[in-house]
Amino acid sequence: MSTTSPERLELPIEGMTCASCATRIEKRLNKLEGVEATVNYATENAAVMFDPARVAPEDLVAAVEAAGYHAKLTPEGAEPEEQLELDPTAALRWRLLVSAALSLPVLLLAMIEPLQFDYWQWLSLQLATPVVLWGGWPFHRRGRVLEVEPGGPVDGPAPRGEGADRDQRVHRHPGLARPEEEQGDQRATASSRTGAARSSRAGARRTRRG
Repeated sequence: MSTTSPERLELPIEGMTCASCATRIEKRLNKLEGVEATVNYATENAAVMFDPARVAPEDLVAAVEAAGYHAKLTPEGAEPEEQLELDPTAALRWRLLVSAALSLPVLLLAMIEPLQFDYWQWLSLQLATPVVLWGGWPFHRRGRVLEVEPGGPVDGPAPRGEGADRDQRVHRHPGLARPEEEQGDQRATASSRTGAARSSRAGARRTRRG
């Protein structure tokens, strides 16, 4: 039995989106030997009592990372300037600003017809791809981790659905599809309309006979 006194640690948590996220992290931390943890979703902090003879602070961070979230240890005695460098939202703000700058031309090209030129859709694709892949990388990474965990929150499968939706839109967009694919889609649409017209005429004849 350990004779060392328990220590208390406030652990900032990044990436929580709902109360079930806090519950998941809390369960993962409490599975560690000598750890009693309470996670507050509102403050995005975990209050942890742990036995330093059984578990190290780095083990707590590793447990949070294994659950699909992020945590950082704040050095003791850090100056205010150093605390600012540990701002967990700094990287996300940078991704947001770059993604917004890339998304604005895409929005303008799609909404303002005079700005459109031949094959402008390819330019939109090139601008939007970094937004989806790089800008949304934390979202995709966390979703992949949660997808393989049983009982994950409802936003676990969302990144895969977003990627599939992007691929579908690129494949079906008239300006990005290959010529033979466009012709195939046009023939399928024309065939569908012809079939619908025939069914409508047949229904009209049956109605008159009745």
